[in-house]
Amino acid sequence: MSDLSIPGVTGKYNSEKSIKALVETERIPLQRLESERTVLQDQKSVWLRLNQKIAGVREAARELYGFQNPFNNKIARSSDESVLTASAARTAAEEKASILVKQIASADRFASRSLPRDFQAPAGLYRFRVGGEQLTFNFRGGSLKELAAAINANGGGLIAASVLEDSPGSQVIVIESKKTGSANPLSFHDQAAVFGEQSGLLERTPDVGRSLPIRKDTVSAWSKPLSAEGLKISEGLLSLGPGTEARLLFKPPVALSATTVLSFELRSLVIPEQPSEAPTPPPGPTLPEVGGIEYGGIQVQSARSRAPLPEWKPPERPQRIDDPAVLFAESRGQSLPLAPVRDSEEFYPVELGAQDLPGGIEALALRNRNTHRTIEIRNVRVYDRAARGEHRPARPLSTARDAKIVLDGVEVSRPENAVSDLIPGVTLNLKAAADKPVELSIQKDLAGIKNSLIRFLGTYNDLLTQVDILTRKDEAVIQDAQY
Repeated sequence: MSDLSIPGVTGKYNSEKSIKALVETERIPLQRLESERTVLQDQKSVWLRLNQKIAGVREAARELYGFQNPFNNKIARSSDESVLTASAARTAAEEKASILVKQIASADRFASRSLPRDFQAPAGLYRFRVGGEQLTFNFRGGSLKELAAAINANGGGLIAASVLEDSPGSQVIVIESKKTGSANPLSFHDQAAVFGEQSGLLERTPDVGRSLPIRKDTVSAWSKPLSAEGLKISEGLLSLGPGTEARLLFKPPVALSATTVLSFELRSLVIPEQPSEAPTPPPGPTLPEVGGIEYGGIQVQSARSRAPLPEWKPPERPQRIDDPAVLFAESRGQSLPLAPVRDSEEFYPVELGAQDLPGGIEALALRNRNTHRTIEIRNVRVYDRAARGEHRPARPLSTARDAKIVLDGVEVSRPENAVSDLIPGVTLNLKAAADKPVELSIQKDLAGIKNSLIRFLGTYNDLLTQVDILTRKDEAVIQDAQY
């Protein structure tokens, strides 16, 4: 029984090997197809990579020669980026500018006094104004955090509030405007004003705001008598011709605080210089004709009379005087020079803060030493910059004011710190005030041009290398590609 063999079951006849051989034979066409599929997939992958490299070359070339080519791109460089940065569009001209940032634009931001944790804001209608916009909502009363949440929920990007714990048992509420510029002061009304006083955000405004009327009784002489010909007063306007001076009296004198501002409108008109003829020497005295006699038929004529004249020297031409130091503030018998005037066909506003003025003002004096200018002033007034109607902030962290910059010697103001209408194609971003000018240069973006060229050459060389690898059998092409 041990010699019994069953074909296909026992291994005496190598049936298993035969079966495997038959199966492998039948699988040959399938393996051939799988190999062809692998080759096709590899070829497809190669063509896809090659197509991607061709597309990269096309995009790099389009970047160089298209409408947005880098050769017209400009870049703005600031000598002090902590004070001023800038961005330049393609349309900007290549130039240099000197910019002095005197102050940056800011918004109103007020803090309350230190309040206990259980302080309750009163219920009622809360109304706030920021410039010409208004925010109104009803508050049911509650804690400072609840009031801050109500302000933020209704603020709409106009105002915001936050509550800070200044000690373990007290807190401070801060309310701020989201709009910069002197035209956007934050004011409190209705129940908001009541809360402002209770929390120490606001205090009553002292009566310092007043206008100075320009009349004959408010204008007086300074160091010399008033000129009836050069000085004119009409409808709130004071005009001083060449060589004229006068004083505008403040009755009573104005006491200044840190937020007091003296403002007025000024104009300096240039008088065209008339051509004049060169002076000629005087003709001298007119002498009468002399007579003669006749004697023996002979006429004898007397010699002409002569009047010796001194040597004539032409008079010196009148000196032209250009003096921008026209404005002075008088305080306690002393005169303090103010900002110089600039020539303008139109009235321009002038605002002088406490840092520009003495401790008090008794008079605003004007001395026009110019020989070819007329100085005109109007709308003189003194006001508290921090005043918000009947109130002023008791603890201002910042106040609404415009940015002031001097561009190439001309002072301008803007309500925001992003200024795009001074230099064509350039946006200035003001960061901080400085005591010296920042040099700004607009030039071609050479680094961008270089990077675009390098990107094109890199993609082009990469494409050629790929083509060489696919079309050449020389192994050196691999070494070149690695290099």
